[in-house]
Amino acid sequence: MNHLARFTRIRHTLAVISALRRVRQPFTTPQGLRQSLELLHQLGQSVGMQSRELLWLKKTVEEEEAFQVAWAIVQYLHGLVQQEQYDGQSICLTLRDGTQVRVAGQAFLRWLPSVAQLLSLLRQIRC
Repeated sequence: MNHLARFTRIRHTLAVISALRRVRQPFTTPQGLRQSLELLHQLGQSVGMQSRELLWLKKTVEEEEAFQVAWAIVQYLHGLVQQEQYDGQSICLTLRDGTQVRVAGQAFLRWLPSVAQLLSLLRQIRC
């Protein structure tokens, strides 16, 4: 990779990090989470992240069902869940504002560690 290409890559990476820091919506809102995940996807592309992780981020942003799983986990991790119900296949979370989110139980459990790591990364970047 030549020097100009490296400089361009570094500049793009810094621009994406700066954009992440400017996101004003909290992660607990659908808008804030979606915008943060989109920017993380761009950041991953900038730094040459493995394609499997990039595909997971892209799917989470673009597919509503996948996004709902990530958003439900964020609500759960931030203590915004008032009540949980599990019927053997899906988890229904009742949020403090009365909103209900129903997601596949297996997906929730499978994605929990990844979403927790993403939130940790986002907190570090946005501080």
